[in-house]
Amino acid sequence: MSITIADSRTPDGQSPIDDETLARALLSYCTDGPDPFMESLMLACRHGLLDGAWDIWQSISEERRYPSPGSGPAARKLEEAFARVIRRSNNPHRDAVAGIRARFRARCSHWTNRASRIPSEHKDGQYAWLSMDGDFWLMAPHHPCWPDRLNDLALHGDSQTPLCLWGRGRPEALSTCGHPIAIVGSREADESGRRTTYALSRAVSGQGHLVISGGAIGIDVCAHRAALAVDRNLLMPADDGTLPNPGSTLAVFAGGLRHIGPARNRDVFAQMLAQGGALISELSPETIPDARRFLVRNRIIAALSGTVVIVQARTRSGALNTAHWANTLCREVYAIPGSIETPHHAGCNALIRDHQAEALLNAEELLGSITHSHRSAPQGRTGGSSSEKTPVCRAQLPPVEARLMGIIMAHSHHAGGLHAGLVMTLANESCVRKRPMPAGKAMLGALRPEEVFSGLGSLESRGLIRIDEQGLITCGDTAS
Repeated sequence: MSITIADSRTPDGQSPIDDETLARALLSYCTDGPDPFMESLMLACRHGLLDGAWDIWQSISEERRYPSPGSGPAARKLEEAFARVIRRSNNPHRDAVAGIRARFRARCSHWTNRASRIPSEHKDGQYAWLSMDGDFWLMAPHHPCWPDRLNDLALHGDSQTPLCLWGRGRPEALSTCGHPIAIVGSREADESGRRTTYALSRAVSGQGHLVISGGAIGIDVCAHRAALAVDRNLLMPADDGTLPNPGSTLAVFAGGLRHIGPARNRDVFAQMLAQGGALISELSPETIPDARRFLVRNRIIAALSGTVVIVQARTRSGALNTAHWANTLCREVYAIPGSIETPHHAGCNALIRDHQAEALLNAEELLGSITHSHRSAPQGRTGGSSSEKTPVCRAQLPPVEARLMGIIMAHSHHAGGLHAGLVMTLANESCVRKRPMPAGKAMLGALRPEEVFSGLGSLESRGLIRIDEQGLITCGDTAS
């Protein structure tokens, strides 16, 4: 059942929200950040062991009635679903389910305690509290504007896809750019760093690309300001003859949206909203942005982006953490080289030295590296063309993609579901078996993780496979 509540974003004063989105927001408040145990319960929903996020929320809510929260029948139901997911997965701890069960019970007790702080038991009251009486919108993975790139986080065992997002501004800003660019760096940027950031951000925004950063002082706010300064009248029309929306820029915050900052950047945030951008967070509005949350936030900046540019960074900079996430997710990473005598260039120089980023010398090189022209994705989703996809034969695919596609088609009914790690294991088992290859075919060696993730991304973009929010892989409509 949908509920409605006043929301200043809509002309008629009504903003519907479905039970799944509301439940995910409530669970996000209960977990207080990414939680692998909750991720496992969401996977249990995917396997049909639980009836969606609302079922999880009702179980946690029911536990509040027991003297020892986390030990009642509702908690045992969740624990059993969790244990079944662990048993059927490739988790290395599957033989130690008893120990994991104890940790799960502790987490369940934590969720229940957090749930007891929610001031209403009614849906309309819960939504009013979560959205601050309509000041913020809520978005879950089934929303048409949900950015599909975020789902790549589910392919990695050490990260979790956000349960939902809170936001202000245009929800469409998250999904209508085919290749967003993240520009991040030091809070202590010098004049050279600010000029470089301005040139890069202005160039990519002028081509219609979304500019993503973290809203902080220094490089972040300079990237936002430059994107906002692009003159629409100087832009080239898109393929359909319409002008792209320049200056669209997105800030991802480490705390709730009631605590965005710093205060000196409030004028920039207001301008972002006025010019079609958005402010987002995976955390409930009142969450304080303490230090640990910034590194966790960086995975979202990296996941949302097609390319990540590090302008200036010290050796222990949060921007280097963003670069790490970008490399893990197989995003393009560039760094601006600088003087070896300047501390805030040391991080970028190290990324280039360690082959974790390519050196970027000017804005023209960045534009030349972006092979995706700016266009609106169909139905607000990223990663696809608006034209209808046609079937692709495996024989037409590059060797690695053909190999991955063959494995996916052969194991499409795997009991535990296919995920990237299992696909890589199955692919590399064939190397160990050393089966004879047909004449004219070269033996492919063991696949590296980055080859698997890159190949899966390419197969998904061709429509040959689907990767859901939990990272499970199924054959797509155009597979043949």
